[in-house]
Amino acid sequence: MTYQVEKMPKTVIGLARRESLPTFGPRREQISCLAKQRQCWQEELENCRAQLVISDQPEFAMDKGALLGDALSDATQQWFCRYFPSGPSEAAKQELIDTWIQILCIDFGENNPLWDNWLAFVFLAWGDHWLPDIIAGFVDGEAEQIVDELYADFATELPRYQVLSRVAFLESSLRHCVETPPAPHRPVQIERPGLKHPKTNSRVRQPIERAYGSQEYWLQHLRTCAFVDLPPSVLCPRYKTVAELPLFLVVHLFSGRRRVGDFHHALHQLAESHNWNVIVLSLDTAVSVEYGNLLTGTVSWNTLEAIYLSGRVAATLCGPPCETFSEARYTPAPSEDVRWPRPLRSADRLFGLEGLSMRELKQCAVGSEFFLQCIWVLCVHITCGGVFIGEHPARPTDDTRPSIWTSPIVQLLLSLPDLHLHHIAQYCWGADAVKPTGLLTWALPFFRCDLYKKSLSDAVRPSGAAIGKDLNTARHKEYPGQFCFALAFAIASQFNRLLGCDRLRTGLPGEPEELDAWIDCAAKASAAIRANAQRLPDFQNL
Repeated sequence: MTYQVEKMPKTVIGLARRESLPTFGPRREQISCLAKQRQCWQEELENCRAQLVISDQPEFAMDKGALLGDALSDATQQWFCRYFPSGPSEAAKQELIDTWIQILCIDFGENNPLWDNWLAFVFLAWGDHWLPDIIAGFVDGEAEQIVDELYADFATELPRYQVLSRVAFLESSLRHCVETPPAPHRPVQIERPGLKHPKTNSRVRQPIERAYGSQEYWLQHLRTCAFVDLPPSVLCPRYKTVAELPLFLVVHLFSGRRRVGDFHHALHQLAESHNWNVIVLSLDTAVSVEYGNLLTGTVSWNTLEAIYLSGRVAATLCGPPCETFSEARYTPAPSEDVRWPRPLRSADRLFGLEGLSMRELKQCAVGSEFFLQCIWVLCVHITCGGVFIGEHPARPTDDTRPSIWTSPIVQLLLSLPDLHLHHIAQYCWGADAVKPTGLLTWALPFFRCDLYKKSLSDAVRPSGAAIGKDLNTARHKEYPGQFCFALAFAIASQFNRLLGCDRLRTGLPGEPEELDAWIDCAAKASAAIRANAQRLPDFQNL
């Protein structure tokens, strides 16, 4: 519809009154600038998606893509073996990129420009899914960084990668570019019937300061802390020397039920084949209620504190209960009729959200207590010597969700050079689910290498999920047998290295004999394997 200028007829010009007919003019809704911008972005997004469509590819593209990925992997591995550990020059770095180009464009691309989009798709898929495992196998931090940077520099030059980046930008812009609906300039006041006492609303109410309610502030303040100086290096302790053989004391906190092939069993098997002995304390209520109750204030925990401070423990493996931190609490319920666990924590409120029930508050309190106990044990190892492994679910991809790995205290401790956080997938050691896991290690410089030496070479990534109402998730809390053996192998290998270079010491002087008696009783209680032992929940409300 167009507009046209209408002039007044000469016959009525100058008259005081003129006859007129009421008419309705066009009422068109004007298009806002925001809507125009969204339309422009939407058109560009459709154009970018059309560019990503692979219109031409070779015959048997799936098989040929797999061979292409194998060729890229072999070439990268050969390049690593050729230039490390001495390190590559700038020309050697360019050689790796030239090798990739040779494989893509000539060996498999056959100089056909119509296949460029398909070749870029295969190369980016190889970098997303295969290259991380190849880099992880280098066990060389400098090599991992160099190959990762070379891949990133080469990938960003690909037209397909640039289009994918533009698609991500446009999709994000469309999600956030939404018109805000009109809202009143002030909230509507609802008139309530009846008169009230004039002093009811004028009474002064003083807020009550609560550490639980203001945890965002002090957690944020803790993130600003830093170490002024590093702690001194301390030798690993040995418990005793029995029959001229060193005897190590190893503690497994929150071990779960005893079973054949667990960490306790695997470490004893490894000790039999070496020139040292070991005492393992598997402490959990599923093993012994008397010695495995690790709540703060109990006799078992108070005695264990004294044992740690006496400098007798050579190694600790701990996995604090994760039910209140679990990603499963953020999984949507399958239906509204199902009772579903809700989130109890967040990244900003790590020790619990507001509005929780009494049972949920107790669950959070117990989970936080066990987490801080593991951090205390780690600090004792830092000051008194020994090695440490802490196990917990991997860091979530959503930064707003809770995790002990993103907590201020762990982030502060990670600034120490001998403390490292590793992320692995337990299916590589026989788990039924992928189960991404974080492992915090102290004084274990070869931990990742030792761990992967005992991984399963024929492990296949599971396709099933480990979260859901119909799944038995309790079995996923127990480590697979091969994973237990790998953890024991990493600690045993470090013991052998320390014995070889004579970097051991005895416990601190003045050790009371009652601690030795408690260790003997706890070792006997945790040595028994019961066939009818049951899995227990994380929160037992003892």
